[in-house]
Amino acid sequence: MQEHFPESLHFVGIGGIGMSGLAQMARSLGHEVSGSDRAVDSPENAEIFEALRAQGIRLYPQDGSRFKESALPDVLVYSTAIESGNPDFQGAGSGLPRLHRSEAMAKAIRELDSKHTIAVTGTCGKTSVSAWLAEALDFLGEEPGVLTGGLVNAFRSKGSAGNYRRGKGQYFVLEADESDKSLLNYSSDSGIVLNIGTDHYPREELAQVFGKFLQSTARLAVVEEEAYQSILSHSGPLPETLTKVLFSTKAEGPDTLDGLKVFRLE
Repeated sequence: MQEHFPESLHFVGIGGIGMSGLAQMARSLGHEVSGSDRAVDSPENAEIFEALRAQGIRLYPQDGSRFKESALPDVLVYSTAIESGNPDFQGAGSGLPRLHRSEAMAKAIRELDSKHTIAVTGTCGKTSVSAWLAEALDFLGEEPGVLTGGLVNAFRSKGSAGNYRRGKGQYFVLEADESDKSLLNYSSDSGIVLNIGTDHYPREELAQVFGKFLQSTARLAVVEEEAYQSILSHSGPLPETLTKVLFSTKAEGPDTLDGLKVFRLE
């Protein structure tokens, strides 16, 4: 797999919260971006589509019409939700390379010039915590970049829906998705694991996913104590060179775990 995005990309289902954020990210990194969506004329999604247009992203109905033009994109970006008979797939034909959203995400993150990437994951709460963290860093004057699964009011503007911000500082905060295991396609400087459940995978499998995610984290791991115990049991110990901070939201529980203090968040 090539390390970088191709020059021109077309996103199928660009109105989705994750796809629209990734499309904005690709555009801000200097790539030519277009996209299609079944709801491109729907007033419910007007805020996202207006922001995409304001950033120079060309939008099309999802009827394959993008591929009737003479200048075609270099690659088609899609998600698991896109069915095989989608009109854009048919219009593009088999000769145009396809790139899954998770692969495109990994390429985009590799192109970032941020000095410190903070990836927030967990079974639930990722969107809220990544938004809170980015806002807190912004209040501190850090001007962070952010990519998250919600429209963050603090980062909304006429040209931005609020789910992506390039940022100017050293930090980039991103919501790391465990549902398709795309968080394993890239590394971060700091990794946060909020909790562990069984929404997408058995607990044992998800513990292995989170373990691999933290194994590739460079500096700091902030982990909820039950998730940490599951990771130790099913994935093994984390690198000794990785600074670890454990927390719990429960009134009762261990004060220390694996020789580490457990901080209470009540």
